[in-house]
Amino acid sequence: MISIIVPAYNMEAYLDRCLLSLLHQGLDTESYEILVVNDGSTDRTETICQRYAEVHPHIRIISKVNEGLSVARNVGIDNAKGWYVCFVDADDYLTENGLVSLLPFCNGECDLIRFWCNIVHLHTKPQPTPVHIVETFRGDGLDYIRQYGLETFCWNWLYKRKFLANRHLKFVPRLIGEDYRFMTDVLLSNPIVISLTLRIYNYIIRSESISTERSKGHSRQWVEDLSKTICYVNDKTETYRQSDAVIYSQMRQSLETKTVSLMSRCLSADFTFNEFKSILVKFHTDGLLPLKMIGGTKLLWLERFVVNTLYKIPLFYLPARFVYCHFFLKYIYPRMNRNG
Repeated sequence: MISIIVPAYNMEAYLDRCLLSLLHQGLDTESYEILVVNDGSTDRTETICQRYAEVHPHIRIISKVNEGLSVARNVGIDNAKGWYVCFVDADDYLTENGLVSLLPFCNGECDLIRFWCNIVHLHTKPQPTPVHIVETFRGDGLDYIRQYGLETFCWNWLYKRKFLANRHLKFVPRLIGEDYRFMTDVLLSNPIVISLTLRIYNYIIRSESISTERSKGHSRQWVEDLSKTICYVNDKTETYRQSDAVIYSQMRQSLETKTVSLMSRCLSADFTFNEFKSILVKFHTDGLLPLKMIGGTKLLWLERFVVNTLYKIPLFYLPARFVYCHFFLKYIYPRMNRNG
């Protein structure tokens, strides 16, 4: 019924916790498979996977050369056998007996099943989450965008495998932040969606992960890749400017949030003043700057205010970069509670 796709690259420190959690989902072994895509690991990742596969026949391993997270997920999709697929990163894990609670909804009537996550710091233990289900939404993908906006992450969902295949939905290879573009394409393909209150995915915050890595070189690459994705989503958004004001507004709000994220990466990169100014010019030309100060939380309002200040007075970039790297990332960012 369900294929759990686990991309893994040098994950020996985290694989045991991940795989053990997947083996404790309350599912019969015949009703699901765990498909680990070993993406050219150079540590003990493959050995650990083989140890589990010898004991649990529903664990399959595909070993390949290293090509990145997107390609590994695509390989998982191509080799999955389940009616539905989901993605679990090898350094994350699922709450015990979580997926079994989704089985009543895996009846083929919906293309996507939405659940939720806990955001957990590496060395802290999440509070127990009751497996209690309330259906909060049932409709198509466009209605979902109207109500909730665009999604950022791909691992909070079960996807009907045939839906992904029929719509030719895949991850763009070698692109940091590939989830945002993938989820935009998925929801704009207008699937039948169910959203539930179930919170079963545990997303781990660790300093060396792709999403939290803040080295200068990585941040530069992040800005380059996320710029491409933002421009792609912006083009999609413009098609709704005249035809659907609600979808257009929701997608614009999502783009603003991503633009804030991109600017934060600019602050952790080592751009020169002229390089940063050229980024501002491009985003202004594309209609993404200045940001609209409408809606969202107080924190988002503050972030937008900072971005707009940098847009209006680019000379603040260098001192802002110093404060961001030496104070915010060290003392504030690690202590932020990012559970919604």
